[in-house]
Amino acid sequence: MQLTLLLLTALAIASSLGCSSAPSTSTSSSIGPNFQSNVTFKFVDPAGAFEVVLPGKPTQKRQILRVESTDVPTISNSVECALGLFTIAYSDYPKQLVDPTRYEAMLDGAVENSLASSNAKLLIQETITRYGRPGRHLRSSVTYEGITKQIITEFILDGYRMYVLMVLTDPNHVFHDEPAAFFDSFKIMASRPPTTTAAHPTASPQSTSAQATFDEYSIQNFGTILIADIMELQGGKFREFAKQYQEKTGMRVVDSNLATFQQKGVNDLTAEGRTTYARVMVQTIFNQDGEVFKTDELSTMSAKDLSDFDGETKAGTLRDLQAANTKVLAWYGTVVSRIGTYRALHTSYLRQFSTKPSVRVDEYIFFNHDRIHKISISYRLEDKSIWEEPLRKTLNSIHINLVK
Repeated sequence: MQLTLLLLTALAIASSLGCSSAPSTSTSSSIGPNFQSNVTFKFVDPAGAFEVVLPGKPTQKRQILRVESTDVPTISNSVECALGLFTIAYSDYPKQLVDPTRYEAMLDGAVENSLASSNAKLLIQETITRYGRPGRHLRSSVTYEGITKQIITEFILDGYRMYVLMVLTDPNHVFHDEPAAFFDSFKIMASRPPTTTAAHPTASPQSTSAQATFDEYSIQNFGTILIADIMELQGGKFREFAKQYQEKTGMRVVDSNLATFQQKGVNDLTAEGRTTYARVMVQTIFNQDGEVFKTDELSTMSAKDLSDFDGETKAGTLRDLQAANTKVLAWYGTVVSRIGTYRALHTSYLRQFSTKPSVRVDEYIFFNHDRIHKISISYRLEDKSIWEEPLRKTLNSIHINLVK
């Protein structure tokens, strides 16, 4: 199984550029024995490009791949311990072959080919950004000789270098602290040109502004969050309208523990504010019956409990949206995701109000002692090029004031 994963690393990197999957030469050298899983080893790249913390001193392997008649070295460092196999690998593409406009396609190709090469079943995939570099985070399930394992993988593209971080482990170890600590410890210390500021090419003048500056907001009973300056805190004339609506209908539109951010121009009811749609809603809900929500409770959530939660969430969402003349076009389900150092229940779906353009919705629920925090992020799907990147940065920026 270790060989399968190491080959998977090489194949994924190679296939993302469409190169040959067969290595032309292979050498390996041990740089030390494996330690026990309770011992950590800070691995620093000899060239100073990156560092990562592994559960022991790694074994290094080198492979040469053929990329459009060019030899490309692929280097992996792996540690096998009681929890499974931990691997950090990277490959430097020929600089002349790297086009920043193809970054997303290269990452998608890496994911597709890694799944195909290992015959793995995709369980979850998320688009991520690490240190400003585009990437993919996925979890998959693979069965080998009757034994089922799960693979947690992150692909990170830094200029002409592709990093691959992988953990192969038992399904009941996926949410242990060690795999999360491994991914969180990865740091890029020296960039590889071309710079990844061009990783997300702009599609319009609006998408250029989507890469603008961010403002930090402190939210009552929650913590802090970064919001792009192409959004605004709900207020102004819109808030006056919402207040009048509440007085007429009795429906609560704004709550003291609810902060809503929207595309700029809505507050003043300008024409610009009607050309697109995006929302970030941060809500804190206190438990009134004294029950305590453990922050690490999601790490032990069973598949049945997760399925039951998803079913209840879907039924409630369908009911509420139907009452608002809105239909669900696609239900993507609920998974447990890591957002920075926090775990959250992540539910996503596609909705449509009347005949308006469809809207992508991602909802995250965080447990925090006597309260839960719900973050809802939504945007018009046809404007994905405008909103996906700034909203991703907003989500990854959250800092929750944890209750002890």
